[in-house]
Amino acid sequence: MKKKDYLLIILLLLVGITGIYVGSTYAKYVEQLDEKTGDAVIAKWNFSGDNENVSMDIDFTNTYDPDTLVAQRIAPGTEGEFVIELFNTSSEVGIDYEIAFGTATGKAASLTFYDANDQEIDITSDTLSGNLAVGENAEIRIKWAWAYDVSAEQDAADTALGTAGGESGTKLSIPITITGTQTQPVEQ
Repeated sequence: MKKKDYLLIILLLLVGITGIYVGSTYAKYVEQLDEKTGDAVIAKWNFSGDNENVSMDIDFTNTYDPDTLVAQRIAPGTEGEFVIELFNTSSEVGIDYEIAFGTATGKAASLTFYDANDQEIDITSDTLSGNLAVGENAEIRIKWAWAYDVSAEQDAADTALGTAGGESGTKLSIPITITGTQTQPVEQ
């Protein structure tokens, strides 16, 4: 054998010994543990418009003396209120609610709406909102009043509204949309 062959064998031995030494230095323990499962029950959500969670008795036709107003009608000088009830008795999370009013048809300009604190509500832009904790109910009272004697101009507009519907009368219609959203949970 030649000197070069000896050097090559020695070099290969050194590389092999170094590989074993380096490999043992980087050894590590590996063990796989049994799989564990984290479980949680999803909170029930129940807020719908099927009268299970919402009750709206919207009746503008309070009882007035039949000598001054035919039953089931409103006119200048009348007032009343209606109630929207919201229930959070079957949901397991809090509910943030918003009550929005759509475009009214047949509404007199002097027909005004108020919240329970007698603050005027602009039904063209205002919304009513609040929160229902789990198990809580809310009763939202909305008052209304049709002013009797505002101005000659308003009297003419009220008269036009009163004659526009013919025999059946003009129908006042105000769409109301109630939206319920889960309240963001808060850590204790």
